[in-house]
Formats: sequence, C-alpha cells, structure tokens
Amino acid sequence: MIQAIVDRAAEETRDVSEVELANIEALNVEIKKLDERIEQISDIELRNAKAAELAAKVDSTKPATEKREAIKVISEPVTYHERSENSFLSDAVKAHFNTDVEASDRIRRHQEEMRVEYRAASTSSFSGLVVPQYLVDLYAPLARAGRPFADASRKHTLPPQGMSVVLS
Repeated sequence: MIQAIVDRAAEETRDVSEVELANIEALNVEIKKLDERIEQISDIELRNAKAAELAAKVDSTKPATEKREAIKVISEPVTYHERSENSFLSDAVKAHFNTDVEASDRIRRHQEEMRVEYRAASTSSFSGLVVPQYLVDLYAPLARAGRPFADASRKHTLPPQGMSVVLS
C-alpha cells in the first residue's frame, strides 16, 4: 500500500502530498504494532513448544496407572419403608437418647441413603434428620381457622430448583 502511494506520486511526477504522507505514517505505525504482536505470538508459541517437550518428558517417566474395575450399583431396599421391621420414630428416639446402638446405626444408614438419593438438592436442604417419604405421605395437616381459605385459593407449583425456604 505504501509502495502504491509512492509509485502513483512518481508517475504523476510530483512529491508525496501531506495527506499521502499522513497515510504512510499511519500505515507505518500499524505495521510496527503488527510486528510487535507477531513477536509476542512467536514467543508464546516457543514457550508452548518447550512446555509440550517438558510434558512429554514428564509423561514418559510417569509410572503406568493401574486400571480399576467399574463400580456396579446394586439396588437395595431403603432402611425405612412402610413394612420395615423397625420404626423410624422409635429408632430416632432411641438414637437421640443413646439407648440403642443398632437404632443409631439404622438412622445413620438412612441419612446416608437420603444423602445419595437427594444429592442434587441444595446445601441447606436436609440439614437435620430426614424423615422417610412414606411417613411424609401419611402426614395429616393440623386444622386451623384460616386453612379453608388457603385450601380454596389457587395453588402454584414450585420450580425444581431455587432457594430453600424453612418455616419453623
């Protein structure tokens, strides 16, 4: 581009005009910026090549990793269900008062099951003792004076994700 400006001025047998000279200077500044950028990119590529060489050396000296078997998931019944031998409520009381070690173990196992079952829940969910689902389904709401109005009002479904609301 610079050469074209100079050639055109030579063909017309004149000196380069001030506008053309300003264009040439702007092009020279742009060329210097691009040369600096090319130098930076070349340095980065050299560093990356050296890093790849070092990584190849490290990988060649690294011992072979052992292969492990795939984990198999076996479906087991939950600790507490409608027809279980042990009552969740009695085990919770026994575990709380430290009167039965087996009850404490069953409660601990139940908490671990719920942690796995509800692993996608938020961090504030299930902070205390998680009640088995069959007991939640058996829950009967307490009759209150304003309850008929709440039952008659429009119900909205909650989103699957969001903030946790704890009412106490």
